[in-house]
Amino acid sequence: MKKAIHKKSFAYLLLTIVSIGLACAQTTVHVITKTFDGEEAWTEGVRLELNSENAEIHCEAYPGKTIRYEVQFIAKHPEKESAEADLKKMKWISGKQGKTVFMRNYIELSPDDLRPESNLKAVYRIKIPIACPLTINNYFGEISVKNIHSTLIIKSEFATIALNNISGNIEVVSKLGDISGTALNGNIEIISNRSNIDFSDISGSIDIDASVAKIALEQIHDLIRLNITAKKSEIILACGNHYRYLLGLEKADFEKPDWMKMDAPQKNETAQKSNFLAHPEYPVIDIKLTVGTFQIK
Repeated sequence: MKKAIHKKSFAYLLLTIVSIGLACAQTTVHVITKTFDGEEAWTEGVRLELNSENAEIHCEAYPGKTIRYEVQFIAKHPEKESAEADLKKMKWISGKQGKTVFMRNYIELSPDDLRPESNLKAVYRIKIPIACPLTINNYFGEISVKNIHSTLIIKSEFATIALNNISGNIEVVSKLGDISGTALNGNIEIISNRSNIDFSDISGSIDIDASVAKIALEQIHDLIRLNITAKKSEIILACGNHYRYLLGLEKADFEKPDWMKMDAPQKNETAQKSNFLAHPEYPVIDIKLTVGTFQIK
């Protein structure tokens, strides 16, 4: 396993004075940090996999041929000794197995150790080659990815996700973490559990499976198909009359726009259709919504 170059730095942060009534109390929080940085050689076909918790992840592509990284551990506590002790419980490993470069942070406790009392966080700043596939698994925190033109897989809980200028195969599974994105193109698959979805400037083949979410899609263009299956959700699409619509709505409110003309239902059909007869060449927008609201702007 390749050893990372690492640095350790210490900083102290004086927080705002807190006033209660006429009395004022001052609380000092000690911020202790430790930083690892380095790079890994990359060749075509090699992917990067991150496995993290309590992490803030920033990843973007660049024209180089190496994977560059800086990982910072942060511990905050009113007592300096506690922050230093808890920082030592944060571990980080990296290396390469076959066609995978991996990085991971975690908490390691000995049998006599107490759970950390400090506020702990890992911050990743990573640059990868443009064609490098990327997998991110994160529990609690935030994820920001931009300029990736390959395969992107994200699985997260309690983490916000922001995507910008992504193309290729995109797969996102999120629980209790909102997803936003702009300039997305390719085969896009989103599975959302209590995570709102807000996309603009999107194209390609899109599949969304959501539960208890607000789904807002704007600037849809060059669409191959759009499938949305949702429960207890609000769906808002900014699109026009250049699509075939297949609507399976159950206990869902929908006020169709004036331009939408519904096709005459065929025998045994339960879904509503529009433009299937007049424009069989149009791409299909397939909406299945159980409980909620659906709006076309």
